[in-house]
Amino acid sequence: MLHCSVRVDSLADDEVDPEDLANALKGLEQISSAIVEQYEGYRLPGNPEEVSVMFGYPHAHDDDARRAVAAGLAMLKRIRVMSFPGVAEGEVSVCAHAAAHSGLVVVNDPMVDGTGVSIVGRVPRITSWLESLAPDNALVISQITHRLVSSHFQSVDLGPHESVQLGGKVNLYRIEDALEPGEASLGDNHASSRLEGRELELRLLEDRWENVIEGEGQFILMKGEAGIGKSSIVRAFAGYVSQTDNTRLVSWYCSPYERNSEFFPVIQSLKTRIFDLKAKDSDRKLKKIEDVLSKLSINVPTAMPLLANLLSLNLPARSSYKLSSATSQVLRNRTMELLIDIFRSMAIQNPVLFTIEGLQYADPSTQEVLKMILEQGAITGMFLLMTSRPEFKAEWSNRPSVMVLDLHRLSRRDAAKVVERAAGDKQLPEALVKRIVDETDGMPMYIEELT
Repeated sequence: MLHCSVRVDSLADDEVDPEDLANALKGLEQISSAIVEQYEGYRLPGNPEEVSVMFGYPHAHDDDARRAVAAGLAMLKRIRVMSFPGVAEGEVSVCAHAAAHSGLVVVNDPMVDGTGVSIVGRVPRITSWLESLAPDNALVISQITHRLVSSHFQSVDLGPHESVQLGGKVNLYRIEDALEPGEASLGDNHASSRLEGRELELRLLEDRWENVIEGEGQFILMKGEAGIGKSSIVRAFAGYVSQTDNTRLVSWYCSPYERNSEFFPVIQSLKTRIFDLKAKDSDRKLKKIEDVLSKLSINVPTAMPLLANLLSLNLPARSSYKLSSATSQVLRNRTMELLIDIFRSMAIQNPVLFTIEGLQYADPSTQEVLKMILEQGAITGMFLLMTSRPEFKAEWSNRPSVMVLDLHRLSRRDAAKVVERAAGDKQLPEALVKRIVDETDGMPMYIEELT
């Protein structure tokens, strides 16, 4: 559950203008509605200055805790940039506090008067208590939620706090930001345990990489259920590939929260992996792009306006780069062709491992540029490794140049090895190992969690 409140205070002697406050709350309502829809939560009715959202109702997802925290960060970010009369002049202060907690509740719907649902359980009270402890413009989460999302977010341990609801002292955490996709790493035990029984798949990928080193191109689509270990194999393979001198790694991560954001994984990859646009100054970002394009022997005057448009960067008024007045569809096609030229140029200079994870979440624009890449055939010096759930279908997956690698559930012997590795230095009774193997049906992630 996510709870967020906004406080508007006058720094002068008089009160905040009620009309200004009403307009601010209307803006908050628009922001919260958009974010709740994006992350597929359920907004509870209540005070206009407070937003309470349930995740896991009426539809459950396997990442509801992550959705709650991501929605909280998005809400705080939007509120920080929300305009309000008097703030710039120092007459009014606007601050927000947010908190998230995970637990079990019973939901009775709808209420007798038809205005919403009733919730039975401690989660709403605990979440409100956490929100009362949150610093200004910060998101605080409970220890329970932290265990579920720690691999996806940067956090600061706020130390133990006494909680009557949670029965003693519990550690609280302030969420700083989301980790870049692929930035999170598992502990040694977890990383190795998820690779048990995957020796054949890894050996196949490694053999195909040697072909890339020798000048070939490879397209592989790896399919499997959630929790079966696709990402672990990708990480392990990327670690193997990184041992090759001068290898470039390019990654697209398709997010279930950004299915309607055009070119979302493409843009994130350009910013973080290819052009490394960490600078806040727009001119420095543009210079960085120019330098990379020049090294790749890409036509800079043609490429710069297209990339600036794609990355939402403003070209200086004095700039000689001008975006063509062609139709949006023509510009879109040119941009996709430019992206392919960039990848080809990278692969000419050095071997490239290009990974695309979670294709079932890819937005239509990303799928379109991927289709263009695959239709042009294998790119010399590039290994394109894609992952998806079994239900993902694409006409290009039947092309002779694309190898489909299906991941199956682990055998009982391999599942038992995962239990042993996940348990670390603890010796589990044989009966308990057998029970875990029986109940997890060969799914590595479930085996780890239950162990």
